[in-house]
Amino acid sequence: MTIIGFIILILGIILYYFRNEYLFYLSVFFLPFSATSAIDIGKKGEGSSVQLYMALISIWMALFYFPKIVHFIDGNRIRLSKTSSILFLFVISASFSLIMPLYINGKEMSNITGELGVYEPINFSNRNVTQLLYLIFGVFISVNMEQYLNEERIYKTIKIYSLSLVFIMAWGILELFCFYAGFEYPAYIFNNSISKDAGGFNQILQIDGDTTKRIASVTLEPSILVQVLILALPIYLSSFFSKKYIFNKTFDLLFLISLLLYIPLTTSSTGILGLAFLIVIFLFQEIQTKKYILISLSFFCLIITLSYTFILDSIYLNTFVLDKAESYSAIERISTIIDGWNLFVKYPILGVGWGIVGSHDLIIKIASNSGIIGLSLFYLFLNSLISKLNKLKSYINNPKLSKALILSVSTLIFCNLISGFSYPLGHLWFLFGLALAFIKVNRQQA
Repeated sequence: MTIIGFIILILGIILYYFRNEYLFYLSVFFLPFSATSAIDIGKKGEGSSVQLYMALISIWMALFYFPKIVHFIDGNRIRLSKTSSILFLFVISASFSLIMPLYINGKEMSNITGELGVYEPINFSNRNVTQLLYLIFGVFISVNMEQYLNEERIYKTIKIYSLSLVFIMAWGILELFCFYAGFEYPAYIFNNSISKDAGGFNQILQIDGDTTKRIASVTLEPSILVQVLILALPIYLSSFFSKKYIFNKTFDLLFLISLLLYIPLTTSSTGILGLAFLIVIFLFQEIQTKKYILISLSFFCLIITLSYTFILDSIYLNTFVLDKAESYSAIERISTIIDGWNLFVKYPILGVGWGIVGSHDLIIKIASNSGIIGLSLFYLFLNSLISKLNKLKSYINNPKLSKALILSVSTLIFCNLISGFSYPLGHLWFLFGLALAFIKVNRQQA
């Protein structure tokens, strides 16, 4: 157990006995800290880590909420929504796909790690179980949030997550400062995971002989940092335009501007493309209402100005977006997608087994690992989630929050389409849980 893990887990146990609601909020705060380990298993660079939020939310689910799902409480059984049921069916299909590595048993090769040119025989291994557990754990987070959150808790949860992002952005600035000032970055505090994927804080880029520091903060890498940040952006756009503030007008506006400026600073092409996608969909939403066309166009002009200042004028676009199409990273991503597609064509029904194919995208990743059944169920889940958000007639407090959640889900899925399915991390399932809870609360009050 790590030092930070020991301290926070002790705090989590204390909160359970004295203020158990705060245990959930503590879990939400540390949810984006994907590079922060509570428990390390194995050797540095070879082992795996139990992320801090996983340990905290496990205590919450096991000791506080999980019994309410599997048992009768006060004579009433908790019922899953149709959308959550589809999500559970997706997990079942992924579980059932694990018969495929037993069937294939070394007769096929797969790019399991996602590294260029690295192939291994397809066999059933501990990795299949581990990756499936990540998926099951994430789905339970979403479903438990749907059942647990009410209107008040939804807004408290958004506030806690926002405060977490404020800390994460500040810690990222510290990371930059330490690099350029020549100080040692205190990675042992929040970047203590022994996983080989957790070295994002060491990433740098060479641009025309100059060294540019990439920001990962407390996440695995810059592309993950972008996802945890961009998730909140539509919510604060909603706050700004509807004047239904999450905190207050000043904080919400400053936070919104900070997100807009910080995402390009991460030097992630996923962030730039995701931000562009978000802007296009946001403008489409606002133009449909016809009420905010002028404001939307002004906002669009602001983004164009910021993009020119921080991107075009500093060869940012060429380095991180255009030139990346010819880079080693792009070749590696395309190669894994092609490999995944070839395996899906051979085994289209169940795929080759969950956790076998390391494709750097969303669609081929799911299709090759769980087949057309798994991909169809995941699509049905997303379609049900977005359709229900879109059809809500009664909006709690913020009349635009429903569209904001649609935009958050759409943008995060777009980021996963171009960078990989981030199911082992918490932010994706957190957003699904928030959206599911919002639908439930609205329907209860309708």
